[in-house]
Amino acid sequence: MEKNKQPSFVAIVAQMVLFVVLGTPMVAYLWEIVNKMLSFSATPTQMLLGLPVLIVFIAFVTILTSRIRKWIA
Repeated sequence: MEKNKQPSFVAIVAQMVLFVVLGTPMVAYLWEIVNKMLSFSATPTQMLLGLPVLIVFIAFVTILTSRIRKWIA
C-alpha cells in the first residue's frame, strides 16, 4: 500500500474486527487481575502472568493508535 493512499473501508473494518477479537481476552484477563488485586485475593503467580499480558496490551493499543492516526490523516 502506498503511503498517501487511504485504506479501503473493508480493510479498516477487517483490522478493527481483528483488534477487537484479539484485544477482548486481554482486557478481560487484566480486568480480572485488577479486581483480584483490589480484593487482596490475587496470587503472585497471577500477577506475574498479568505483567506480560499488560505489556502486550500496551503494545497492541500503541499499534492501534498509530493505525487510527494514519486512517484519519
